Amino acid sequence: MKPARGQFDSQRPLGHAGQERFFVVRTRRPQLSAPVAQASSGFTLVEMLVSTGLVVLIMLLFAQIFGSAIGTMTEQRGMANNDQKARNLSGVLRGDLQNMTYRQPAWPYGTVQGIVPLAAGDEPIIDPANQRGYFYFSENDPAIDWDDVLQFTTMIRSGQRGDAPTNNQQRPYVGKASSLSTNGNNEPDMDDGIANGQGQSRAAEISYFLRNGNLCRRVMLLRDPLPASPSFDVQPTYSSASTNGPIRVYGTPTSFMSGNNTVRSYSGDFYNDFDYAASRQSDGSGTYLLFHSVDSLDNHLGRTNSPIAQSYTRYGFNPNTGIPVEFDSNSAFFGRFTAEETSSTGTGGFLWPGQTPTNNPYTRTDLTDTTSPIGTIDQYQTNTNRIGEDILLTNVEAFNIEVLDPGANGFVSIGASSPVAAVTYLNSQNADYKSAGGLSNIYDTWHPAMTSDLNVGASPYQAPFRPLVTATGSFSANWSGLGSSLTTGTTLAVPSMTYVRSATTYQNYSLAYQVISAGTKGSKPPEFPPMPGVIVQDGTARWQCVDNRVGLKAIRITVRYRDVSSNLSRQVTLVHSFVE
Repeated sequence: MKPARGQFDSQRPLGHAGQERFFVVRTRRPQLSAPVAQASSGFTLVEMLVSTGLVVLIMLLFAQIFGSAIGTMTEQRGMANNDQKARNLSGVLRGDLQNMTYRQPAWPYGTVQGIVPLAAGDEPIIDPANQRGYFYFSENDPAIDWDDVLQFTTMIRSGQRGDAPTNNQQRPYVGKASSLSTNGNNEPDMDDGIANGQGQSRAAEISYFLRNGNLCRRVMLLRDPLPASPSFDVQPTYSSASTNGPIRVYGTPTSFMSGNNTVRSYSGDFYNDFDYAASRQSDGSGTYLLFHSVDSLDNHLGRTNSPIAQSYTRYGFNPNTGIPVEFDSNSAFFGRFTAEETSSTGTGGFLWPGQTPTNNPYTRTDLTDTTSPIGTIDQYQTNTNRIGEDILLTNVEAFNIEVLDPGANGFVSIGASSPVAAVTYLNSQNADYKSAGGLSNIYDTWHPAMTSDLNVGASPYQAPFRPLVTATGSFSANWSGLGSSLTTGTTLAVPSMTYVRSATTYQNYSLAYQVISAGTKGSKPPEFPPMPGVIVQDGTARWQCVDNRVGLKAIRITVRYRDVSSNLSRQVTLVHSFVE
């Protein structure tokens, strides 16, 4: 058998003797396979750099898109917030102005358009239905947009102009009214018919002012007791007095103790307990707390009803001089005391007008605002309870009031000489009637009785801005001083319209008589009734009574504020007309 290749046959001889034989062994070479490439286990550096760059680029793109979306959402939210604030502000402010008690006088009390201040000597021609309460604003520095104050009285029964009271659907003003424990129903807490620590009224005294970026709205109710038989006294009364009848709750005993041996006195902090307008009234031997009421709005009763139009009885005014208190001792503007400050209780607290503290907040000369928290008067930072209750709008940068000046043919800051100069409302007729900051740019509808014993300004002791159609220097002295021949256009003040201050008689120029038909005057002076439109025959000449007052027809209120989250600012401009 033939051996297989690569083997040898052991049985076969190797060869003959003496011969060398060779045997070739063939072995099989192992078959080696070709090398196989192994898969890579990671990225190269270049690949890593490229991929990282792409990821970063994509993330940046997404970040920009996300940021843009967030920014748009924030901006839209800021715009929505600003719009909502604008609607709220406009609604509240416009509603208050439409409810003003002081309005344009109706015929036959005057033919003027707009509101006109009351002047001493006006008592025969006051329109008792429309000229109630007061309207006041101070421009202070015309170059600054955050130092204005707006304050006036309102009554919701006045409603929209021309509306009958029965058509009014507005809700009454409400405010805090702590119980006085009178054992009866005649106290502010019961003015809404329920003993719930809250009172209500149709009327209020309202103040707007800017403090530390917050637009504040203080609402002080005027007492409006529920109908009763017999009618309630507008002052709270204690029902368990002697047989002589109820006595007023608060007061100096000499006035109200006749036959009574019980006097209820008040020892709390008034504005911490009440949201009511009040002042202190003198009874000859002292002063007592007096709640203002709807009766205080009447301006045709002299002083018998303690009219709130007299500045010394208003909120925010010096009770001795009637001067507005709007600046601290460092001449820094603060406008009005806030609800936080007036609720400061205890020793050194606000206390007025419920009590007469040693340091009366309206007469003291050490008011400052230099310690934290800035924006709160230093002297009234402790023991406060009503923080922020009067804030209407936050982050406010400007609150500015302008008047419609017929001479300037546009809206201007009252008393301003630049950038747009006032003409009709440039100079105050009572430069001494000015805020504690020394600025007399104030519009005030005044009261006819603010002349006899108040130190509110100098001669002629009239409203600060009371422009006239015909200047006082163009009037004839008196009827007797006129020649016998009367020419058309001759102007004469109404003889009966005068007032006396410190034994000096002053002429009132609200109304005037002008010659409308020339002729020869009679032998004795005719009667000159203070009634616009009346024609008087004087010999062969004829006079006609004309309204010599220039009415304030409109104001423009500008409020600028900012949304903090979006940093978007918004300006709201409201034009309110006084013409009816």
